[in-house]
Amino acid sequence: MPRAYAPARSRRSFLKVGAAAVALIGAGGWLASHFADRGAVAVLDKAAHLDARSQAMLSKLADALLDGMLPNDPASRIKVIQRVVATADQSIAALPPAIQKETKDLFGLLALAPTRALLTGQWTGWANASREDVSRMLDGLRGSSVALRRAVYMGLRDLVASCFYASPETWPLVGYPGPLLRGPGAEV
Repeated sequence: MPRAYAPARSRRSFLKVGAAAVALIGAGGWLASHFADRGAVAVLDKAAHLDARSQAMLSKLADALLDGMLPNDPASRIKVIQRVVATADQSIAALPPAIQKETKDLFGLLALAPTRALLTGQWTGWANASREDVSRMLDGLRGSSVALRRAVYMGLRDLVASCFYASPETWPLVGYPGPLLRGPGAEV
């Protein structure tokens, strides 16, 4: 009975396969870094869970989603957006580990150009996106016939809105005077 074909195993073939694997991994790393949002600048000095790309994304989303409620003065606007990003970082820290991971995975998908383009239709990195670009992308997500895209929109919108409204400093911007009664169990 003839023996089944077995590839010749030699040190040379092992080294060739190893070198090819290292080159492939290196090329994959270069592509991933090339497609990542490299121009992202951190909004916060120190963040527990959000890297610079996630902070840049959330600040652009807050700028677009909260456009009519944010102050017109650029310095005040930036200050409120930074507060929204800081609140998001603190909120993510309070989530259960499984949901923290899912949130970070979503942020990671939205940071890479190919997956961002598939989910949102936006190739432009977050750092270079204008308010109009982000608003157009959000409108596309909201009106999509694909449930996953609508779910991404709702998750991002809810995160930004809840972080905005959670801060007592933003209540005067929307005309909310604050709780009528204060104390444990008395907030109305």
